[in-house]
Amino acid sequence: MDFLGIGFWYEGFFYEKNYKKEIKNNLAIISEKIRQEKGIIKLINLDIEKKPTVYIFSPHPDDEILCCANTIKALRNKKIPVKIIIFTNGDAKDIDNKKSIEYGKIRKKESIRALSILDIEVSDIFFLGFPDGNLDELGDEIVSSPFTGKNKTDKNDYKSDIFYKKSALIQIIKEIFSKNPPKEIYIPSLKDTHNDHKFVGKIAREIIKKENLNIPIYQYIIHRNNPIKKDYFDDNKWNLIQIFNSQFHNSDNNYYNFMRRFAEIPEKFYQ
Repeated sequence: MDFLGIGFWYEGFFYEKNYKKEIKNNLAIISEKIRQEKGIIKLINLDIEKKPTVYIFSPHPDDEILCCANTIKALRNKKIPVKIIIFTNGDAKDIDNKKSIEYGKIRKKESIRALSILDIEVSDIFFLGFPDGNLDELGDEIVSSPFTGKNKTDKNDYKSDIFYKKSALIQIIKEIFSKNPPKEIYIPSLKDTHNDHKFVGKIAREIIKKENLNIPIYQYIIHRNNPIKKDYFDDNKWNLIQIFNSQFHNSDNNYYNFMRRFAEIPEKFYQ
């Protein structure tokens, strides 16, 4: 081989070597970009999972529909995440514990069915399972339900084996908020005449204050003489209300008229 041939071979050797090195460097750069892009995608997914959410606080299964059915529908039509926190199973029914527990299960199913029509998934409904009828007794000591005989939540509730204490209830709500921060919240007014409703309104405000949440608060009233609006009737809302068949149980029609009233008045909130 002459010197010219050796020169070409020598130059080609280094060209190939440098080319391989360049490919290796480029692959490393591409790999790093892919890794970064994966990280970005992961962050985007995390943001979606923690998207600010509208919360409806409902003392019993049905209050969420009575107060806010049309509001929930409007929010979901805009694809805004909505989560429903139902504090009790509405099981204050009978001195027979088993009958009360079964009654609570029926009411939960009614809420799930009605909310599904409003595009609310079961996973977005939190049945906390705290004592119906004596929520306002929750404090530092463990409270028992005179209707179910229970002093803690069970496997059918959002979290099981949680004793009926105010601090435990607050902790559950804070955990829910940590997963999906509240954008705005709908709660019972302190002017509501039902003790469970007043308690939920108070504890909601307490949590919002402690967590320094600067969010809009909309209050609704269920138990008060809300005057009907002349020539107004919401057929769609009435159809939803009638899903709660367990509530139409009074022979004197008083409760029937009470439930129907919420289709005869537009939804109204106070700040």
